[in-house]
Order: sequence, then C-alpha cells, then structure tokens
Amino acid sequence: MFFLMFHQVLTGEAPFREFKPAELAYHVSHGARPGKPANPMAIGISDPLWELIQKCWDDDRTRRPQIQEVVAGVGSAAANWHTEMPPGHTERPEDSVEESDELSHGELLSREY
Repeated sequence: MFFLMFHQVLTGEAPFREFKPAELAYHVSHGARPGKPANPMAIGISDPLWELIQKCWDDDRTRRPQIQEVVAGVGSAAANWHTEMPPGHTERPEDSVEESDELSHGELLSREY
C-alpha cells in the first residue's frame, strides 16, 4: 500500500480511481497496476525509481525488495529529485526555506514565506 500512496503524492492523482473500493483488491490480485505517468521525470520518477516501484508490485512476494532496498532506492531518488528536474524548471525563491542555527524551531514555524 505504500507505493499506492507514494504514487498519489508524486502524481497528484489517486491510482485506480476507476475502481470502486470493493473492487480494488480483486483487480490488484489479478494483475492491475498503476501505469507509469506520462511525465515521470517532471515529477521525480526516474527509471531506477520506477523499476523499484514495479519490483514492489511483484505478484511473488519473495521477489519483492527488502525494506532496506526500498529505503535506499527512495532515498537515492529523493537526493536527486532537485538535480534531475527537467530543463527549464526553476525553483521559486519562496519555495526554498533557509535553515539557520540562530532561529529556534518555533521561530521557523512562525516566519512568513
């Protein structure tokens, strides 16, 4: 279920929205999988991350990756999300938050960005 949520966070769309909740288990157990988004790199899904997601969906649970491999794969993808953004992508200044040793946690939360 983790990768259903992960897919939704990255794409902004609920996977399997065409199925009623009661139908979901049936369709997944019969091979239904979320499709690769049309714009995978633009939303941070590199080829290695997509391959990891597919491994997690393997019908044979013994072939699914161990949690350590999932954590390492997602961590590696996350480390590159900003650097792998498509050409022309620019981060808006208001999107970045500067960290400062001089500000407390409460002061950071109360700042207006």
